[in-house]
Amino acid sequence: MLGALPVMPRAKPHDGRIRMPAWMPAWRPARRDPRIAGRALAATARVGPRREARRLTLWLQGGAGVPRRVDIPVATIAMAVLCIAACVAGSIEYGVSSEARARSLQIQAARLSVEATAGARAEGQLSQLQQQAASLKETLKTITQLDGQVRAEAGAPTSNTTTKATAGLPSSDPAVSHLDAAGGVLRQLQQAIPALAHDVQNLGQSMTGWTADAAHTPSIWPVQGPITSPFGARLNPFNTAQSEIHTGVDIGVVTGTPVHATADGTVVFAGWNYIYGNQVIVSVGGGLDTMFGHNSRLLVRSGQQVAKGQVIALSGSTGWSTGPHVHYEIDQNGQPVNPAPYLPGYAEVAGGGGAGSVEAGSAGNFGYGGR
Repeated sequence: MLGALPVMPRAKPHDGRIRMPAWMPAWRPARRDPRIAGRALAATARVGPRREARRLTLWLQGGAGVPRRVDIPVATIAMAVLCIAACVAGSIEYGVSSEARARSLQIQAARLSVEATAGARAEGQLSQLQQQAASLKETLKTITQLDGQVRAEAGAPTSNTTTKATAGLPSSDPAVSHLDAAGGVLRQLQQAIPALAHDVQNLGQSMTGWTADAAHTPSIWPVQGPITSPFGARLNPFNTAQSEIHTGVDIGVVTGTPVHATADGTVVFAGWNYIYGNQVIVSVGGGLDTMFGHNSRLLVRSGQQVAKGQVIALSGSTGWSTGPHVHYEIDQNGQPVNPAPYLPGYAEVAGGGGAGSVEAGSAGNFGYGGR
């Protein structure tokens, strides 16, 4: 039989007190100075009991499955909530203001677009008005020139319709910079055109009479040459001791020079005259007769209609003549009149001849005669 086992002493029940090791000195509360303790109590009484800060406790799953406690002060949470609310409010306000600015920019852009469209339309209208004004002004200028030419050729009086209609128009091109000004120029030109058209219409209606009068009015030279003997008193070329009245003008030319009718008319005589030789008399109307004497050959006959500028004879020295020339005479109601007003530039041509016995001197200088 084995020996008896030693019996372990039974552990005494623990009384709950903490026993310090034998080598550690026993702890005893230090004595306090009653005065210090009194002052601490007084300060504690004044401050009052300290309140612990309210906290929100969160349990988080930690490593190894051990829960982890996190305490967050309620004040911090409130501050965070306020910050978040402020950020949200700021974002909302910024968004609203941004939307308002965007709407304002859209309105301004639409207004600018409308103004740009109106400006382009106005610019187009201005350009069109400028072109119309320039075209009307050019038309007015052309009509005015034609009107002046027709009146000058027909011997009609000049018209001041154009001057009145265009008074106040700018002398420069009507490419003005303002739409109203361009419109004013265009309106004035549009008013001028009907006035001028009416005047031209009246001119056309009167043109027949003016043209007829002009055609039947002597206005050209029968031949081109010097005046060898003017109209009026002179010495008789065949008897210088006697004076006489020269009833026409003598124009010195060589024999065979074409003689032209000075106006439209009817040949009332074409034949021989013992003084004027081969003679042509053309009645042009209005009591006027034109006579061409000393011709070498006649190219028309009595009763024939002739036109101004038509060749009716060839010059010569037939009849009472001292040399080849054309005796040109105009009779009004049977009485000789001075042909000088009916010969353009007569004063310049006659200035090279002289006065008095011009015929005798001229005949010697130019080889022409006269009677």
